[in-house]
Amino acid sequence: MRAKIGGVTDELAFAPSELTTTRSTAGTRPARTQAGPAGPPPSTPRPAGKSAKPANAALRSTTSRRPGPNVPVKITLASTGANWTVTADRGARTLVRTVGITPGTVTAIAALLGNPSVIEAVAAVNDAARGEAEARAEQLREELAKVQAVLDGHRTPRSGDDRR
Repeated sequence: MRAKIGGVTDELAFAPSELTTTRSTAGTRPARTQAGPAGPPPSTPRPAGKSAKPANAALRSTTSRRPGPNVPVKITLASTGANWTVTADRGARTLVRTVGITPGTVTAIAALLGNPSVIEAVAAVNDAARGEAEARAEQLREELAKVQAVLDGHRTPRSGDDRR
């Protein structure tokens, strides 16, 4: 059995089932075979900064850093006008604070979800934002054309130059 106390992981020479066994008489103890103890061999005490290494990689991968008991993960997509943001929380812990993402990414996420209501809601927000951006771009093009005409009027005509 592995136990972690005060940041130090240690191997103990008994199985977890031995902890839950009830004894009918005080002196009775399960018999052990001559081959050795039932659990893994005891390890030597380690310094406080080091932990015991599991015997094989498969054991290490299944026992290290297991998530807690069904802690809910919440991912939130939010729009403010044309801007989209994402946040992610696991229980009370914030995994990702508000991060901006592109409208195209949100459209792709909605398509992956496959829910028609979500797809329509995202499309409505993105279409409205795109319409506003196109109108603003057209307004700026017109303004740029007017300013360019004023600049062209301030140029001195050269001989053989058709600009006016």
